[in-house]
Order: sequence, then C-alpha cells, then structure tokens
Amino acid sequence: MVGGPFVLTFDVEHAVEANYGGYTRIAPTPEDDAALRRQVATLLRACTAHRVGATFFVVGTALDAFCRAWEDVSPPAGHRLEVAFHAPDHRALDDWEPEEFSRGTEAFQRALGSRLGREAKGFRAPSWSLSKANVGWVYPSLRNAGFAYSSSEFRIRAKLFPQVSTSSLPFVTAEGLLEIPVNPARYLGVTIPYNGGGWARFFPVSLLLAVLGAEEPQPHPKVFFLHPREIDPASRILPLSPFHSFIHHHGIEDMPGKLDVLLAAFRWRGMLESLEEMKAGQAEFRRNN
Repeated sequence: MVGGPFVLTFDVEHAVEANYGGYTRIAPTPEDDAALRRQVATLLRACTAHRVGATFFVVGTALDAFCRAWEDVSPPAGHRLEVAFHAPDHRALDDWEPEEFSRGTEAFQRALGSRLGREAKGFRAPSWSLSKANVGWVYPSLRNAGFAYSSSEFRIRAKLFPQVSTSSLPFVTAEGLLEIPVNPARYLGVTIPYNGGGWARFFPVSLLLAVLGAEEPQPHPKVFFLHPREIDPASRILPLSPFHSFIHHHGIEDMPGKLDVLLAAFRWRGMLESLEEMKAGQAEFRRNN
C-alpha cells in the first residue's frame, strides 16, 4: 500500500473540552457553540472546494453545532463526507460507566439520524483513551449500536496513548469491529508523528508534504487528523500550564494555510471510503486474539 490511502479526519469537539492534567474542563458556552459552528463550516467548505473525502468524528456535546454548520454549508449530495462518533462527551473512556456510555451512544445515533438522516459507522475514542482496561465493554457497546469500525489507537509509545494491540495494521476484533490504528510514518529511517494535532502545527508544511508523499512502503493507511479549533487563530485560549499551552496553541496561525496546501496535494478519503482500498492491500484483516 505504497503512498496511501490518504485518510483525512477531523475530531469535532469544543475547544474547552480538552483533556490535560491540571486543567478543569469547562462547559461549552453559546459563544463556544458559535465558534465551533464557524470552524466546522470552514472545514466543510474546504473539503467541498478541494473535492476531497473526510471523516468527521463528532462528540455528542458538539452535535448541534456540527449539524448547524452542515446546514449552513449544505455540502452537495453525494459528496464524500462521513459523519462518525467521538463519544457522548469528551471525557476519557475510563471516566465512563459502561451503561452511561451505551445510552449516550444510542442517543447520538438517534439524534444524528433525526438531524442529518445518517447513521454513524465509525468511532474514535476521546484523547486516544481506548485501553485494555475498557476495551472489554467499549467494543460490545459500539457493535450493539451498529458501528462497523473504530480508529482509536495512536501507535506512539507514550504514556498518553494506551495500546490495545501490538499491530500497526487494521485488525478485526472479537466483536467483529474493524480497528484501524493511526500510525506515525517511517521517513528516511526516522519515525515521524506527522499525523496531526500539535505535530502538524509544529512541523513545516514542506516536511508534512515529504512524509505524506514518500514512496517508502507502509502497509497501513496514512491517517491525518485535526481539531476544528486548530484552523482558527481566534479560538479560545485555555488556562493551561506553559508546556500544555505550547502543545495546545502553538502554530494555529499557520494551520489554515498548511491545510489548504495539504488538501490540494493528495487524494484524501474518509475512513469508510478507504476501507475497500485497505482490503485490497491485504489478503484479509488479521483477527486480534
């Protein structure tokens, strides 16, 4: 699967719903709703203008603002934009009771169907918080609510990112879900987490283009992710420690231009659209035992 597929994803949540040690999450205000609506509309217009596919992983507390942005833009019928699920709210999965999460998941599906006439098939855990401690109830809950896949592992060896599997390849879970890990790239012998967030804001666009366009064989999709706040220099500034403030805020002023360059450079798809190409690159997905 040299050179792709290139998978574009957005994690749709209010700026104030961040998860950082020492930060007390703030309930979104009407002003936060308006900001998110504006940011999502900008992303929808960018995807439409560049004729690219993308997956929007929407947290339940952001669904109304997202739907209003969708109605503002009215993407053309048949455009390759997928709406997926990012949990009922942005708490890490270990902070949920299984029954509460299941109720919130089913409520999201009903609301999404009522507002946009769609059903979510994909899931991404808030803050990549899927772990061996919670996967035993998260996967069954998703399967019962009609989901087909998850993309909830970021394959970086760090305390912030718990790992469920040792594989960088997509695999089928015992419940029949497809888990699609997000992987850093090997470029010129170096591991580079180009995939989005603080890394994408920190790295120059020339490096992002080089890593994404590299011909080095990588048997997994090249997944890129951003949050709506990251393309909005007017986004709310959070009261964070100096270290976390750098991670959360650095480089936002340059990200709109970077994103425009990246959207023009590659044939981006959403997760669902990419599944067939992923399957073509592998005889079959490995089962995770």
